[in-house]
Formats: sequence, C-alpha cells, structure tokens
Amino acid sequence: MNNTKPIRICHLSSVHKANDTRLFYRECVTLAQHYDTYLVAVGDSDGEWYGVKVKAIPQHNSRLMRFLLNIPHVLIRGLKVNASVYHFHDPELILVGLFLRLLGKKVIYDIHEDVAKLIALKKWVMFPRLVAWVYKLLEAICLPFFYLVVSEDAYEQLYERHTTYVIHNFAFIEKLDSYRRNLRNTSDLNLFYIGSIDELYCVFESLESVYLLKLRGYNPKVSIVGSVSPRIERQIENLPFYNLIKNNITFYGYLSAEEGFQYSIDCSIGLCMVSKNGNSYESYPRKMFEYMGVGLPLITSDFPLYKKVIEKYNCGLCITGNSAIAIADAIEVLIKDQTLRNTMGANGIKAAQEHYNWEKESTKLLSLYQKILGK
Repeated sequence: MNNTKPIRICHLSSVHKANDTRLFYRECVTLAQHYDTYLVAVGDSDGEWYGVKVKAIPQHNSRLMRFLLNIPHVLIRGLKVNASVYHFHDPELILVGLFLRLLGKKVIYDIHEDVAKLIALKKWVMFPRLVAWVYKLLEAICLPFFYLVVSEDAYEQLYERHTTYVIHNFAFIEKLDSYRRNLRNTSDLNLFYIGSIDELYCVFESLESVYLLKLRGYNPKVSIVGSVSPRIERQIENLPFYNLIKNNITFYGYLSAEEGFQYSIDCSIGLCMVSKNGNSYESYPRKMFEYMGVGLPLITSDFPLYKKVIEKYNCGLCITGNSAIAIADAIEVLIKDQTLRNTMGANGIKAAQEHYNWEKESTKLLSLYQKILGK
C-alpha cells in the first residue's frame, strides 16, 4: 500500500471570490487533479468543490477594512493549511508572500495586470504616483524571492530581470462544444454580448449602434449576458434613444459562460469592444476567444494585441475609436456578407482549438508546478 501523502498546495486571495474563473475553475481545479489543493479566498463558507478545499474569508465593502482585516486573515488561514507551495494573486499580499518564503515555503506570485499602472489610474487613491512608486520599490525587494506567473505576454516585459512564466487566462473552449456552430446561415441581425456591462466594454456606444442600425432600416436583436450595476442601469434607461431600442434588447443577467452561451446559438455576430486604458490595452478579453470557440465572427477594438489575432486568423473585424458609427458600420459589413461571416466563424473555431484555450494553458501550469516541486 502506498501511504505517501499528496503534495499540498494553497492559493491565496484577499480580493477575489472563491468561485473566480481564473483562480478556481482554471488553476485550482486543474491542480486538484494532481495535488491536495486549497484555496483561501472571499466566500460565504468553507467547503470542497471539484476536489478544491475552499477556506472562506469574509467580504468587506470598505477597502480599508479589507486591507486591515483580510490580509492577516488570509495569512492565518493559509498558515493553517501548511502547504508546500503558496500561490498568491493580489499585490496587497506581497508581504504575506515574502513572510511565507522566509518560512521556507515555495511561493508563486500570479500577476494578473500591470499593477503600478493600475494604481496610477485609480481615482480613489491619494497620491497615486507616489503609491505606484512605493509598490514598484516593494516589488524590487520581494520579487527575487518568488516564482512569477503573468497572465499576458505584455506583462512579461515588465519583469525581464526575473524568470517569468506566461499562463494566459484563456477560455475552456471544449466546454462550449454544444454551442459551437460551424455555419451560422442566418440573415437575421442577431448580436451577442457576454461579460461586464459598463463603460470599459463600451455599453453605451454598443446600444447607440443598435439605434443607428434601426435608423438604417434594420431590426437588430441583441442578447446581453452579464451583471449590470444600478448606476449603469439608470444611465442606460436615461439614454435619449433607449425607448426606441429597448424591445430589441434582452438582458439575461449574470450567468456562467456555459449557461450564457446558450443564448448565442441563434446569433450571427459577437460584440467585444473595449475602452482603452492601461490594462485593457495590453490584455486579451477572454470573451474574444470564447466567441471564436463557438464560431461567432466578432467585432472588437483595433488595439495592436487584438489585431494580431483577428487579422492573422481572419475571424472578425477591428474598429477604430469604438464609436457607435464605427460599430454599426462593422455590423453592417458582416450582416451583408454571409460567406464572410461563415469564413470568419470557421477560422475562429480553428484558431481557438489550436492556440487560444485553457486546455493548452493548463499543461503549462502543471509543468511549472512539476518544475518547482522538483527543486
């Protein structure tokens, strides 16, 4: 009988919820197939799901309370796990990671964004440039003690002095199999969107494009899956043209990708515009690859990172400026050309299956852990 205990690992977050897509469904569920896997994160209760043992910490609406209470809470619950590897996901836990390393633990810092640039953009931060500088100084001290994982190729360049491992937050393409359509032979103008409904993802410009298309004689139908805050909901309802388009739009609320994409089956085009800021400009929107995976030709912003994919594989259109007119023009190009839509949809499926999916990224994550634990 083999009495060897499985190696114990622990992911830590003081910000993300325990059911976070990257933390839980991608990384922890993947690792739980090989290791005794724990996750300390924001949640309602402890439990075990898909082999991942969740240790919940409370959510605080106040940033100050979160900082003062959740950071020590994460450390205490993490120490009780007594793992061989600790993998943390928030910049505010960088000193927790350093403390764990000084205890002799192997520590991974999973960097999801350009943190210093994000701090400098935060309006609620007092003296943002100073805070960003302090964070960079803290990074300079702590990073040599960690293994670094970054979620985007662009962020790898920020840490060229350190050995980094790029593990993209790509979608579970195979889980969307039942919604994949190799041919979308419909002349109906049915649009699909999934994700956060806010200014970052150009909600107002997208809705105005629907109004413009109606003025051009079309009757677009729009399926929108995602959460919307009361503030955004009020702004949408106050749009001067909203009463003219509200019957063209269906909001389904927040759903998982597997649930939400059922509403894409009868759609012909996916919307994926993103406003330009320090992080979106350098980060892939996951929905882009989900659209590709189900065969939806897409319309997205003309950021260089996005264009490299869209133009290389001819799976959609990139627009300049994210204006309502530009969105409406791109939609009109696609709806008039069924052959082009089908070609782009088929190209997207092939590219997503061969390159842009979590199934391939998960092998990189497992290889990293094997390398770390082999040392």
